[in-house]
Amino acid sequence: MSDFPCLTPDEVCDTLLAAERPIVLSHAHPDGDTVGSAAALCHILARLHKKAAWRCADPLPRRLAFLFDGLDMATAEENKGGTVIAVDVASPMQLGSLAEEYLPGGVHLMLDHHEVGCAFAPSLICPHAAAAGEVIYHLAERLCARGALTKIDVSVAGAIYAAISSDTGCFKYSNVTAETHRIAAALHASGIQADKINHLLYDSRTPEQLAAEKIAMSRLSVHAGGRIGAVCLTLADRAGLSDDDFETAVDIPRSMAGVEIALVVRELPGGVSKVSLRSVEANVSAVAQAFGGGGHVRAAGCTLNGCPEDVLATIMPTLLEALGK
Repeated sequence: MSDFPCLTPDEVCDTLLAAERPIVLSHAHPDGDTVGSAAALCHILARLHKKAAWRCADPLPRRLAFLFDGLDMATAEENKGGTVIAVDVASPMQLGSLAEEYLPGGVHLMLDHHEVGCAFAPSLICPHAAAAGEVIYHLAERLCARGALTKIDVSVAGAIYAAISSDTGCFKYSNVTAETHRIAAALHASGIQADKINHLLYDSRTPEQLAAEKIAMSRLSVHAGGRIGAVCLTLADRAGLSDDDFETAVDIPRSMAGVEIALVVRELPGGVSKVSLRSVEANVSAVAQAFGGGGHVRAAGCTLNGCPEDVLATIMPTLLEALGK
């Protein structure tokens, strides 16, 4: 059981309204949900006359930079000692190098939606939400009901939409619910350009990203009669390319007909490899938990010692168990 209190939406709104010099944290290796949710929260704080700073252990992916358009951001140094809010961060490990700076005790609020994690601050965690963006949307709704916001404007709505679209694979994953579609409809009604947002998220790749996908395809292997698709990437494979360039690598095995579990095993400096897991029906969160990681039932990850091929061999029996073999 966590030593930190679980907060109600109104208690979170109270914290946001009282926040001074806010700093919003995203998880390491940032994706569209953590960045979109953070950007939406920064837009909301701006409407509350609070100039927020955003921090992440890793660089902002180029394709997500548009989410901060129009924001007058503070620096972390300017807001040092202020209210620290972690968004879409399920555990201290996910803060990466920022954990040393902010933990223990340096985070004042944790907003998340992961089923599996470790609370490290007073929190609002909604495991049935398809994305952290849904959590931010409901808080924005509550702030409107309380009169603190006049409306969910197009800047807030666009960032929330990007967050939800990102974590649902453009609304095609099994985590999508009727509530997800209700929120999306409300965001559309606010005047967002959903087609433009989705184009920037999914259909606008740099030459480097296309090169990374070509490498990932060349490293594809299939197992368990085609039910598991894996991509193993060494440091040498990724030379000259960034982690951001390989963000869509997991889509290579996931898009292959018959694959039920897709994974990318990516070598990192220091003799470790990071595993990113996706599934159609299998519980890959349980697989990740078995190796000290976590995440969602259909999307999870962990980090193990060893090169990619050895790590794949290590986790393969657990992957087969997840398939019922």
